[in-house]
Amino acid sequence: MMKNKSGKIINVSSTNGINTFFPSSIDYDASKAAIINLTYNLAIQFAPYINVNAVAPGWVNTEMNKELTKELIEEETEKIYKRRFAEPEEIAKVICFLASEGAEYINGTVIKVDGGM
Repeated sequence: MMKNKSGKIINVSSTNGINTFFPSSIDYDASKAAIINLTYNLAIQFAPYINVNAVAPGWVNTEMNKELTKELIEEETEKIYKRRFAEPEEIAKVICFLASEGAEYINGTVIKVDGGM
């Protein structure tokens, strides 16, 4: 029981856990969808003492994406309203906000950080 405890859990998923973009990445997509489901269930289980939220980034400039072809990067960038991939620091800022007192009333939520897609 979580009585008299408080805190925050912030999970990192992906927009691929919300929408399927590439059927070839079914294993990745399923794992990210599972994190979203876990977030919702833990938010219920730990309420009202612990806030549980998730961040779902879209395309991010990380090592994971360094092997993408130039053509795929251009194609995917055109789908993003901001016309660029996110920087890791932009995702970190959202995580920091969720960990702050300013997000005290945010619970059981998935925040997409995808530049608009």
